[in-house]
Amino acid sequence: MYRILVINPGSTSTKSAIYEDKNCIAEQSISNSTETQAKNPLAGQQVKLRKDCILEWMTGVGVKLSDIDAFAVRGCNIKGCDLGGTYFVNDTLKEEVLSHHAPDQVVSHASRLSIPIALGMCEEEKVERPIYITDPPCVNELSDIAKISGHPLFTRVSVFHALNSKAVAYRVAKESGKKYQECKFIVTHMGGGISVGAHNLGQVSEVNDCIAGGGPFSANRTGTLPVVPLVELCFTGKYTQAEIIGIIKNKGGLLAHLGTEDLREIEKMIESGDTQAELIFNAMAYQVAKEIGSCYASLCCQVDAIIFTGGMAYSERLISEIRKYVEKMGEIRVIPGEFESEALAFGTLRILTSEEEPIIL
Repeated sequence: MYRILVINPGSTSTKSAIYEDKNCIAEQSISNSTETQAKNPLAGQQVKLRKDCILEWMTGVGVKLSDIDAFAVRGCNIKGCDLGGTYFVNDTLKEEVLSHHAPDQVVSHASRLSIPIALGMCEEEKVERPIYITDPPCVNELSDIAKISGHPLFTRVSVFHALNSKAVAYRVAKESGKKYQECKFIVTHMGGGISVGAHNLGQVSEVNDCIAGGGPFSANRTGTLPVVPLVELCFTGKYTQAEIIGIIKNKGGLLAHLGTEDLREIEKMIESGDTQAELIFNAMAYQVAKEIGSCYASLCCQVDAIIFTGGMAYSERLISEIRKYVEKMGEIRVIPGEFESEALAFGTLRILTSEEEPIIL
């Protein structure tokens, strides 16, 4: 039996879990208040704050760091981590992460704290354990043809919910009696952003950039916009570059159209007879379906299953609306929610049990 410690820091909370093989024996999510965040804005402060919380929690559940066989931690954007899979955090990978991690600077993204937290725990407890990351968000398995844009100045890149998308794909493959590498899936993750990916025999050969303006609009992201009008808007002088990027990344989508990004609230608006809310809701579903169709074509219309996951997959209305467009393409599987802790633990377990070889930078 292997005991694995999962560390998954988010912007306002730190999730951690302890797995014994595939069984989660303890898990927690510690929220950090806005006030606490404001008092500890620097990376070094954040690492200490979150590390201490995890160690205190472990003491409470009766597990020592010496009982742990390996760390499974959340990945970040790391140069060279293009392939999906589980990476061993060697000196090269540590240096790459730590080079962007000045303790006296404000944290750029919470995901960059995970490896320093694990290293800090080992140093404090005087225990050395291997550290692994699985399917970081920088996974870029696009096929060569999918990387081409309409101009050589621009190359299409892969930015999507790699960790959760691959986790549910592994799950469906196993339930089908197959390996992930033997299947062709279309996985749609619907959360704050929406990513739709073509999982082609173990690699995501086509997917929209769900952060920088690609694919369907979502709760607060614009997705793909008309290009020329966008350029014209940039030169009106009404908005700064940062404001335009803010519109695309976190002030678009349902929020921009309807004033809320809460899908449950929007469904209540529809039920009360709000036709504009219904139109925007259905338009988002329509755009998701179009993206699924794009992935379907990229897989030469050969698909084992179309999988829906993420928080918005809990919406029966949304799934039903999308299903109208795509149900003839293949089996529909709905696995709502997120499975990041499980994905990190299982990725590390596959290495510890020699089911897979770790990727080494």
